[in-house]
Amino acid sequence: MIAAGEPQVYVPHGKQILEQYESSSYRRTSAFNTSLESQDVFTLSTLGIESEEETEVYIHENTVVWSRGYGEVYWELVKKYTCDGSVQQAFWFDFDENPNRPSCANVMSTDKPIGRKIPSLCIVEKSKVTVHTMNGDEYICAVPYEIHRVWPTRFGLVFEKCQTSNPDIPNWFSLYHPLEEIVPVVLRDGIDREHVNFAKDKKLKFVYTGIDPSICVTFNEDTGLHSIWLIRKAEVDESLCVSNKGISNPSANQSAFSGTFVPSNVASPSLSRSFALSQIYNTSFQQSPANLPSIFNTTARTPKFDLDLSHRFNTPKGSKNYAQHFAMSSLQFNQSKISGSPLRRIGSNSRTSAILARTPVPSPSASSLFNEMEVADDEEPLLPDLCLQILWSEDSKKSSCSQAVKAFVAVDWLGKLCVCWLMDDEKTLRCIDLKVTENRNTGNPLYICCAQWTIPAKDAEYIPALKAVLVLDPVLSDGNSLTLYSGSTKLTKVHVPNCSPPSGTGISLSIQRLSLEASSINSKFIPSTPLNSSRRSSLMPDLTSSIVHDSSVTLSPIPASSPPLSFRTLQDAVGRQVTLKCSDRSLLRTLLPPLCTSALVERCLRSLRAALPPDIYLAVAAKFYCVRNAPGPADFSPPAEFDAFRSTLLTLLGFDAKSLDASISSIASPVVESKKSRTNLEEGANEDWQYLVESQYAKIFPQLFGLDFFRGLNPIAQQTVVQVNSDSAYFAYLPHVLLVLHVLFEDLKLDALMWSDAQLLVTLLIPLASALNLTQYCDSYWRDFPAVWNSNNIKLGVVHPSDLDKLQGMIQRMEVPCNIHNHLLSLMSKKKICTPYPHVKLVNTRSRDIITLFAILYGTADEHHLVSVHEYVRDFEWVEHSGRVSLPFNVVVPSQQRRQTALVLKMSSCGWTREDLNALPAGIGLPLRYALFCCQLDPPTDWPDEAYKLINRQDMCQSPSGCAIQPLSSIAPELNLKIEAQRNKSAGSGGISKDDYAEDGMEGVIDLPIWKLLFPRDHRIQEVRRLLGSSRPVVVVLPASQQQGLSEHELIEEREKQLLVLCIRIMAISVGRGMLTLHTATPTVTETLSIPKLCLTGKTPHNGAAVDMTHIDVPANMSLWPQFHNGVAAGLRVSPGTKYVDSNWINLSRGGNRPGQTAATPALGELNAEVAGFLLGLGITGHLNKFNDLVIHEHLNRDHEMTQLALVLGLGIGKRGSMEADTLRIISVYVESLSPASSSSINGCGGGSIEVPQNVRVAALMSIGFLYQGSAHRYMTEVLLDEIDRPPGPEMDNCVDRESYSLSAGLALGLVTLGQGGQMTGLADLRLADTLYHFMVGGTKRNCNSSNARPRSTMSSASYQIREGNTVNVDVTAPGAILALGLMFHRTNNTAAAKWMEAPDSQQLLDSIRPDFLLLRTLARGLILWDDVMPTRDWVESNVPPNIRRYSLRNPGDPDSQSQQVDYETMNQAFYNIMAGSCFVLGLKFAGSSNAEAFNTLYRYSKVLISLSGRSVAEWAGKATLEACLNTLVLSLSMVMAGTGDLQVLRLCRHLRMRSGNFSNVVTYGSHMATHMALGFLYLGGGRLSLSTSPEAIAALVCACFPKFPTHSNDNRYHLQALRHLYVLATEPRLLMPIEIPNMQPCYTTLQVVFNNADSSSFQLRAPCLLPELRFLQRVQLLDPRYRTIVFDRQHNWNKLKCILQGKDHLIVQRKAGCLSYAEDPTGLASLATPTLSAWAIRASTVANFTTDKFVIFLCRHFLGAPEKGQTQILIKQECKPLDTQLRLLSLVLNDCVVNEKTEMVKPWLQLLHKSGQRDSSTLPLWQLKFLINFPVNSSPSSKSTPFIDPEMVLALRHELESTWDHIDAELRTSLHNYFAGKDTPRERSQSVDLANLTVFYDLPLPLPKFAADPVSLLIQSGDQKLAARLAILLHL
Repeated sequence: MIAAGEPQVYVPHGKQILEQYESSSYRRTSAFNTSLESQDVFTLSTLGIESEEETEVYIHENTVVWSRGYGEVYWELVKKYTCDGSVQQAFWFDFDENPNRPSCANVMSTDKPIGRKIPSLCIVEKSKVTVHTMNGDEYICAVPYEIHRVWPTRFGLVFEKCQTSNPDIPNWFSLYHPLEEIVPVVLRDGIDREHVNFAKDKKLKFVYTGIDPSICVTFNEDTGLHSIWLIRKAEVDESLCVSNKGISNPSANQSAFSGTFVPSNVASPSLSRSFALSQIYNTSFQQSPANLPSIFNTTARTPKFDLDLSHRFNTPKGSKNYAQHFAMSSLQFNQSKISGSPLRRIGSNSRTSAILARTPVPSPSASSLFNEMEVADDEEPLLPDLCLQILWSEDSKKSSCSQAVKAFVAVDWLGKLCVCWLMDDEKTLRCIDLKVTENRNTGNPLYICCAQWTIPAKDAEYIPALKAVLVLDPVLSDGNSLTLYSGSTKLTKVHVPNCSPPSGTGISLSIQRLSLEASSINSKFIPSTPLNSSRRSSLMPDLTSSIVHDSSVTLSPIPASSPPLSFRTLQDAVGRQVTLKCSDRSLLRTLLPPLCTSALVERCLRSLRAALPPDIYLAVAAKFYCVRNAPGPADFSPPAEFDAFRSTLLTLLGFDAKSLDASISSIASPVVESKKSRTNLEEGANEDWQYLVESQYAKIFPQLFGLDFFRGLNPIAQQTVVQVNSDSAYFAYLPHVLLVLHVLFEDLKLDALMWSDAQLLVTLLIPLASALNLTQYCDSYWRDFPAVWNSNNIKLGVVHPSDLDKLQGMIQRMEVPCNIHNHLLSLMSKKKICTPYPHVKLVNTRSRDIITLFAILYGTADEHHLVSVHEYVRDFEWVEHSGRVSLPFNVVVPSQQRRQTALVLKMSSCGWTREDLNALPAGIGLPLRYALFCCQLDPPTDWPDEAYKLINRQDMCQSPSGCAIQPLSSIAPELNLKIEAQRNKSAGSGGISKDDYAEDGMEGVIDLPIWKLLFPRDHRIQEVRRLLGSSRPVVVVLPASQQQGLSEHELIEEREKQLLVLCIRIMAISVGRGMLTLHTATPTVTETLSIPKLCLTGKTPHNGAAVDMTHIDVPANMSLWPQFHNGVAAGLRVSPGTKYVDSNWINLSRGGNRPGQTAATPALGELNAEVAGFLLGLGITGHLNKFNDLVIHEHLNRDHEMTQLALVLGLGIGKRGSMEADTLRIISVYVESLSPASSSSINGCGGGSIEVPQNVRVAALMSIGFLYQGSAHRYMTEVLLDEIDRPPGPEMDNCVDRESYSLSAGLALGLVTLGQGGQMTGLADLRLADTLYHFMVGGTKRNCNSSNARPRSTMSSASYQIREGNTVNVDVTAPGAILALGLMFHRTNNTAAAKWMEAPDSQQLLDSIRPDFLLLRTLARGLILWDDVMPTRDWVESNVPPNIRRYSLRNPGDPDSQSQQVDYETMNQAFYNIMAGSCFVLGLKFAGSSNAEAFNTLYRYSKVLISLSGRSVAEWAGKATLEACLNTLVLSLSMVMAGTGDLQVLRLCRHLRMRSGNFSNVVTYGSHMATHMALGFLYLGGGRLSLSTSPEAIAALVCACFPKFPTHSNDNRYHLQALRHLYVLATEPRLLMPIEIPNMQPCYTTLQVVFNNADSSSFQLRAPCLLPELRFLQRVQLLDPRYRTIVFDRQHNWNKLKCILQGKDHLIVQRKAGCLSYAEDPTGLASLATPTLSAWAIRASTVANFTTDKFVIFLCRHFLGAPEKGQTQILIKQECKPLDTQLRLLSLVLNDCVVNEKTEMVKPWLQLLHKSGQRDSSTLPLWQLKFLINFPVNSSPSSKSTPFIDPEMVLALRHELESTWDHIDAELRTSLHNYFAGKDTPRERSQSVDLANLTVFYDLPLPLPKFAADPVSLLIQSGDQKLAARLAILLHL
């Protein structure tokens, strides 16, 4: 019998809390009854937050109270929920966070849920379930039926609905996540498909559902049988099978289900959503959608609700209330009113749930569109998610008419599962074994039901922490008999003290409960009833204080006559606590004692479980459990608990209990002792002297004073012998117990923290070994712990020889003890291993792992370079020759380095961490640390993160926090350092204050820490902010000469004119600012992105008076397109990887939300140019793809030109290259050629037609080109080819901006045929090249023979304004045709096509070509002959014909020039345009490369043009021509230096920008746009991005940088301004920024970049820097003398480098020891000085330069710093070495470890040095010194590096140890003689500790009878000459 803890009266804390909320009058008048009301329910559980924490959920009507308690301290209220209706259930459940979980019909089923767990409180009402998560989120799941009960499973919740009259309605539904759909559950009660059906049986009821294992128990009311089912994911065939079975006959079902609509055209009928709704409601769906509740319609718009729900829930923090929560009030499930069309799922993105009904109310337009889209083809079935597969069912002969009242799954002490269910009428607990195996194919568990049994039980409860079942026996009448069972084995009776009124007391237990409850009412809620008490204290410690104020309670010395209490039920088992419900309906909470608390006893029991049969083990464990927890006072410490275990085990094995020690035998057969009076502390006790003698002080005191008389104080007592009885039932298992405990003992020696437990275990092993007469075992234990033999607790067992003969079979197999130290030392010394080390499962796994690691390092390899680990460690077979062979484990080790690599990978696969390595003894861990140190220098690049953490290379991990990518503590993700920049800004770290600048859209980029590294010596980034800012009024300054003589009115006009000139520059700024801030913002789901203000006002410099343009004439809509560019710049800030940018967020942010404005979103009619630009920016970055189709349709119908342009162009760019049909249908509306012939008037001017603006048509053509990019689609090629030469008309159509339309058609055609050239075999009949050449040079129009020819009726109606003849208008068609040819033959090096693009060399031919077309021809020629482009002046001038070059840059007034008839204007214009075109090609070819030669060439030509602009020669070419060429040159120069922030280009741009005040006609709006675009290219993406030179990127740059800029802000004649932002498609992240650990700050490092060309050329860069394009690289290596090497190779970890550049990861670098960062030591002089650290004068400040290890710095500060006399000297006095020697050794160790980057060796060295001069009671520290001495010190990672272990220090330690044994005294020599002769026992040996250390250090052989005469000679004969010589020296022979 065991004694449980004293029961404590338990009153639900939720009830006490609710009582406090009642009125005070109620508390005065009503008594607080301990019995619960019938409608109140409470449950106790644990959330796993803390082991001692309990949580209580209390339900009272519509209120749920959640409280928790922390042990005996207090209980607290967490939350109180008040619901609308009555609460049926409330329980805790862990949902799986897996939002992207695909449908089960599309993936293989799995029983392993993924995603993190979400602890949630589920509150079940009549028709809904409210889910409250731990972090405050709230979800409401409404169901269209009445819930009977909700059951938790591994894969979500299962809803059991109340019974309905319709038999075809599924009865069970499942819910995986609160935001997913409720789907039916499938039952599979057979093997074939015919046994798969929905759960429609109304008589099948749940009894129990489990999570682990995932099973359930059901009861069939018809058959009276219980069944066990497996709950798993439904497979594909099961889902499809039941969906096909859902509607077998459409016509029959239509009549049977009251007119349910079933589409007749569905080939394979399935269980549709309409069928599900009709079945659930048992009603018919009519065809009037108006009567359908609005909650069954879908829309993307979120309605606004103004409902106040504060009265529903009392929560301390804000919950996440979704719109569907508020819409529940409109859902009243009235069967007679619900009607409408069948609900279907529209599209793949909609998650419409008919059952959950979580859809918000739509708008009328959306609902009408929704209904129009409803077709039968979109109907999807309700695919089931869970399947219940039958495992077992009761025999019909054993059927019961009643259902089980409870069921549970129990785990016994053997780890076996059993399913139990309680039959109340039979008073039995039925159980069945559940065997768990693994499916080899899927890895999922398989369950097999085995044996059955029954237990008589009135009630039962599973105790999870004890792994036992507590049963309330039905035999006794009082009902207080409790029994513990483990499986079918009865363990013991349980005694609950003080359950009946004790005699002699006047206060009954009921009065105690009454007084306790009364005190809880009249006081503040801090309950005094501890729930987790394990003390056996009195139940009434302070009872009078709580009842003295209650007049209704009287105390009487007469015993109370209350009836005895009897237990009725058991409930709420949490941990080891259980609640007992008594006969008076009161509750008692008691605590069952544990099986053990000591880790050693727990491991011993686990070892016995592996060695003994199950029934024998259960008997032993049950006996120990009874002994340990017998009634009576007991308080076990770990040593005392092990003494009880040792006594119990020895007694069961047959040892005579009477002969054992009295203290132990008293535990084995406990007797309740009477309490003794307390001893006077001043008098002392008899045990005090013995304690003093055995203390550490007694060992140190004689040495301090030179005394030696303490040796005789503890005389050697006589060894006690215990007789072992062979008649014991467990005597036959004596060898098994010894073997398994010996293996455990050896395993404990591998953990330095468990050596004390190993010493305790020896006291159990010695009696076992001596009883079996295994002297080698006894000698092995003596060598390890020689001092243990002097203890009085050591008993030697004696077994009769005849009884030993019965055990000889097992004894012979284990005659030689295994020694883990000898085994590992032999492996390290590469000695031959004769016998593999035994491994017992679950006992010595650590030993197996260590031997495996040593075998990998030192094992012998065969000819195939394989090391067989099976030869060194093998699973032990309990039955000899059983035939079971362990599978060999081989490791490939071709070299020593490969061995170390294999070791690290093996350690990481076994789950080893650095903490496990530190727990190893110092000597054994030495080889492992050396292998890790060798791999630390240059590890492979494809290791897992665990391996890198083992070798302390966190810089090479995939993420600093692990595999999953998470933001660092001080570095924000993907270089989006906006948060950090704002933090630094608020801290006042440099920069311009916030008052100086308004929010100009650059505030998150300017203060990034990357600028401090890239440009540490100047403030160029602040200058860039000033140049690109447009949100502040500009300062209007008039020269003093201009102000003289002007009136005030004239002065105002002059200022406004000057302001107009400045505004032209300001309006062109936004494009450049968009480049600077590109992809630098990552907004959250609730964060809106503001659009900076475009300020077109000014102010005077002196008084700041406002200046606006009210007195002068300004162009109409002058700021329309600039505002559009301003919106695009804001939209481009959003990073492509932002998760939360969807249609809802876009709708929230599209209003701009400028500072000072309200956050409200504008209505749909308030579209403007900025919003349209914002949409285009999101479309270019790919976020427009997340728009809902309804939202796109709604925006396109608003008839807003800019918005239509942005959406059409953005959709095509977002879907580029996909040829998506849905996007094409949207775009084709705006392209006449793609519209049907019957609707050709859409773009015409007929009545009732839709007029499409010209700019939208241009954007649609470009969108077609991007949508079909690189596809060479025939039909699209024909369409675009015809659009190039589209004539004007009909009537007024296509009469304005025809040039941009033709150019866009040509660019789009070039995109479709990009790089295809002559390879387009399917388009050969179109003669593309010939037709484009015809459009380029002109001529008579050709007949259109293509299949896309427009009707002649449309062509015949000519334009009213433009009359074109029968010739091609090359002014319109030439630009598009030239660029189309250039893109089509891009990189093909087609000389024939390039010949067409050559400039003519005669003046006659030049007169027929526009000069600006020569620029485009040169550009196209360079695109075709891409490989011939060179960054030299010679290549640039080679494109200029000699005749043109000869007359360029010459004055016509020269004598040589006047004699020739030359048009110098034509020659000069041709020269400048050809040169500009060549430079443009140069900029494209070397874009983003920072090529120095290309930069010098372009910079020279730019300076030449700037210098010529002020000279007279510029007049002959025309200043407008020079300006256009200069703009092209500056753009080309900035493209080459993109992202570098080059200072020379910045100065050039600033110079060109200053020309706005000269009132020059040639410096137009387009000139400023080109200048600011060049400025933006320099700082692209905040310095993180650069330009790519892929064909797609080059095409995008040609479109964006087309060398024809607008003359004014609304000019779109030659080129659509919206296309200027297409440069984004050519950008790629290339900034590599190292981050140094542990401070996690950016730093400088040196990189080596190796190209993938033939000669593998390489060069070095200094990071942070922009890498070259990755497609040109083979390897990127961190090659810096101050940092550890990291290599990124294309064949291994190239994707990691891509992730780093994209911002998904970080380049973490680790500094070498003794090196400073480049910021601290730029020249390296300080780093050169740090290796001079001297071991004689080491300081803490110097060590800090080498390491950041806190332990090492602590050692230096407190032991090697300034001498602090006191504690340090006291600490040193206890050592045997002088102070100077210890400090010198510590200095040497720190110097060697710190300088050579081996700080992890400091602790092992300190352990070894600490034990080198001591002789402890154990020889285990000496073994570690032996490992150190035998370690191969000559091996090192490289021949030039420092050895891992200093050989001089090892030699000194060895010499010190050997010198100890050079001169041994006579007594020790005599003891050594007697030891070899076998004349003494371990207990009789003098100087036992010294002798044991001597035998261990020299590996002396075990004592044998043959050694008695002459051991030295015998050793010489055996061949061990070295040992014989050493023994002769020791014996002085």
